[in-house]
Amino acid sequence: MNKNLEKFLLLILGVGLVVGMILTSQVRWTTDQKEGIPLEEVFGGNNRKDSNQQTEVEVEVNEAGFPKRIIDLQLDEFLVGQEAIIEINKDLEIDLELLDGYAGYYSNAGRGEVKVFISELDSFREIEEINNEIKANEQFAETNFFMISGEKIYFTQKEGLNYYYYQQGNKVYWIAVSGVDEMLVVGHLINIL
Repeated sequence: MNKNLEKFLLLILGVGLVVGMILTSQVRWTTDQKEGIPLEEVFGGNNRKDSNQQTEVEVEVNEAGFPKRIIDLQLDEFLVGQEAIIEINKDLEIDLELLDGYAGYYSNAGRGEVKVFISELDSFREIEEINNEIKANEQFAETNFFMISGEKIYFTQKEGLNYYYYQQGNKVYWIAVSGVDEMLVVGHLINIL
């Protein structure tokens, strides 16, 4: 991809985030500090699995905890184990040495696309080490990150999809989106997974 186009797309994404923060009064989002605002304030509610709080909206999930729907996107395909590991490694084109994996593919009649991967690492690796592998892969655009509630969320682009990824323990969560409201989808998934 042309470097100028990559810079332009990252600029558009950055401007969109800033405008979104201003419009939603979420100016405590940060790109360089380990603090932020609670996800509940950004995205509303708290659907995390480990939460004891009830939410107003119940989300129907499959046996692995993946939502069956994300906004107007339907879960079309779901892979577990070795099948998912093969798909994750093929899509990301980096060697993660996975112990287990989950892959969910969502769409809404061709108007949008979301891929969700959960990669369970064989041994603990810091997300920064994985991010360096992505930076070394020419298929991906330059990476960047932002902070939400102390959680570092990385993002990059590859083949028309915007990838957001973050780590919890030995699991790395990957959300690739195209043609949908990215922040709404990413926020929804961060709250659920």
